[in-house]
Amino acid sequence: MYHFNHLDPVSFTHPKTGESIVGFVYMNPEKRDDLTKVFFNQGEHFRCPLGASEKAFFDKLKCKPAEVSDLPKHTRAIHERMGVRFLFKKGMCVAIRDDGDNEVYGRVVKGGRDTIKVAAGDTVYEVAACFVDHEELPSFDSPLDLYEVTNYQIVSGHDDSEPMTAKIRAGNEVIGHASDDGWGGGMMIHKDTKASPEAFEAFENTVADVAKKAMNGAKLHSSVTDLWVYWDWYVRPTRQSFEQYMADFAQRLASARNADNG
Repeated sequence: MYHFNHLDPVSFTHPKTGESIVGFVYMNPEKRDDLTKVFFNQGEHFRCPLGASEKAFFDKLKCKPAEVSDLPKHTRAIHERMGVRFLFKKGMCVAIRDDGDNEVYGRVVKGGRDTIKVAAGDTVYEVAACFVDHEELPSFDSPLDLYEVTNYQIVSGHDDSEPMTAKIRAGNEVIGHASDDGWGGGMMIHKDTKASPEAFEAFENTVADVAKKAMNGAKLHSSVTDLWVYWDWYVRPTRQSFEQYMADFAQRLASARNADNG
């Protein structure tokens, strides 16, 4: 008879295939409704049935003690993350890794230690934090690397567009602010009262110059700074450059105009 604790490595028999597997025990004492599990492979798990005893659950799987060194590479990576229980905060850039090969890069939009939400462009993933690694904000050897959106907050407003507020920084200095009331009229971007006009103008000109070059001369009838704000918060963490984002935007714009004229 064996007794197992949280994160104990175990060898067990797969109840359907009869395969001998090495995994580990997961218990969450902070959440009583989070049932005991045995994790294995790339995040697969067996869950203790509601109302069943943990002893009966372990006995059914024929669990025996194992060593951490016995865990397969990807299972061991999950085991290590669960042991740390890293606190992911909103705004962090992260990579979702299921088996070390398939990766999704994005930004945390709802943090936590257990389950978090990660936005990668327009797609939002709800994922266990043990499958997530913290990443640095990507840079692209671009003059726009200096600038960054921070303090992005979704606020109360209409739902024609995402109502939000955010700060625009050049290094550690706040040079501007972005906001949208959600009525679909577009994002408002203005200089911070303490920033120099030259610093804010340099930012706007840099965004415009990079966009113009990326779009190969395609004409726009408005500022692209609002597109940069969206890109920096939602797309930049996916490792797509602003140049590529705007080139793709120009292609979509051309296709839409051709369809209207067709």
